[in-house]
Amino acid sequence: MYITYTTPTVHRSKKNKPYTVTASYTDGTFIKYLHQHEFTKKILFRVWIKNKLMTNALRSVLFMFTCAPLTDTSKRTYLHVMSCNGSRSSLDLTYSQYHKSTYENIQNTLVGSMVTNAVISHLPTTYTYTPIVHERTSVSILSLNNNNYEIFISPVGYFTFSKPIRVKSNRDLIYFPKLQLGKQDVLVFALQVENRVQEFKREYTNAFTHSEKIAKDLFKQETCKKKHVLCNLLSKLESKLGSSEEPVELLVEPVAELLVEPVEITLDIQFKCKFNPMITKLLYQSYHNRGAIYKLMLNKKILVMTDIHHNFIPEQFKHFGIRLSDESTTSYTYHFYVDQTQILYYTSVLRVYD
Repeated sequence: MYITYTTPTVHRSKKNKPYTVTASYTDGTFIKYLHQHEFTKKILFRVWIKNKLMTNALRSVLFMFTCAPLTDTSKRTYLHVMSCNGSRSSLDLTYSQYHKSTYENIQNTLVGSMVTNAVISHLPTTYTYTPIVHERTSVSILSLNNNNYEIFISPVGYFTFSKPIRVKSNRDLIYFPKLQLGKQDVLVFALQVENRVQEFKREYTNAFTHSEKIAKDLFKQETCKKKHVLCNLLSKLESKLGSSEEPVELLVEPVAELLVEPVEITLDIQFKCKFNPMITKLLYQSYHNRGAIYKLMLNKKILVMTDIHHNFIPEQFKHFGIRLSDESTTSYTYHFYVDQTQILYYTSVLRVYD
C-alpha cells in the first residue's frame, strides 16, 4: 500500500510532574534465547545485546510508561523503529489511538522520526508499508514500584522506500526465519506492557469459581441421594401399615444419616517457576477426565518447570513444561499444550547427546 508522506499531527501530553520509579527486570523468553545462542547466532546477539539495543528499548518503554498521560496502565503498546547501531525512535500507540489518530498519521510520525535518527536520509514523497501478523514473545518481567508487568515484543510491519533514499536497513534484527527483507526495508516492532497482577487475580478467581461450582454440584448430588433413601423407607412403611385396621404403635428406629465421603484426589504439584493457579486447574481437570494425561500423571509427583508461554518460534497453542517424578526417577520434560479452557495434548521433549 503506497502512502503519501504528510506532516503528522502531534499530540502533546499535559502530564509533566516528577515521578519516583523503582524498577527491576527479569529476563524473559526472548532475552534468554539471545544469550543461549550467543555463539551460534552471533549477529543477532551482537545487535540486540552487545549493542545494548534491547536495554535502550526497555528504557524507552519505561520512560514512556511512567510518564504516560493516560491513567489506565493495564495494557500499553509502543511502536519502535530500531537500527542495528542502537538508534531508535518510539511512539506511544495507545496514546495515539486514544486521540483517534489515523494509521496514516501514525505511519507518517514513524517515518519522520526515521529522518531524525538517520535511519533514512530524507523524507520520502511516497513509501510502502506492509503489515506483519506474528505472535509476540515475552521479553522481560518488569517490577515497577512493587507492581508486576510483562513486556512482549513482536514485529508488526515494515516500511519500503524507493531507491534514491539511503536506508540503514535493520534486517539483522529479524529473530524469526521465514521473513525476508530487502535493503530498502525498515522493520517496525511493537513492545507491549501488560499488568500481570490483574491477570493472575482473574485466573485465580476463575479457578476458585470453578472449584466452588464443583463443590456445590457434589453437595446437591449427595442431598438428592439422602432424600431418595428416606423416601424409599417411608414408602415401605406406608405399604406395610396400609392393610392393618388396628392402631399399631410404631417403633421406628431413627434413620442414620447417610454419610457419603467424597473421594478427594490431591495431586502432588510443585512449582519450580512462578505459581499459576490456571495450571493447577488444568491439571486437575485433565486428571478427572481420565484420559491419556491421567495415565501419565498417575501416582507421580508433578514438577511444573515453566509457566504457560509460546516457544521462541511461536506455535499454534501455548504450552507449559512439567517433569514427572516417582521415588526413583525423574522424567524428561513434557510440554502440555493448552487453549483457554483445557489441555489439548502433550509432547515429550527428548535430549539427544553426541
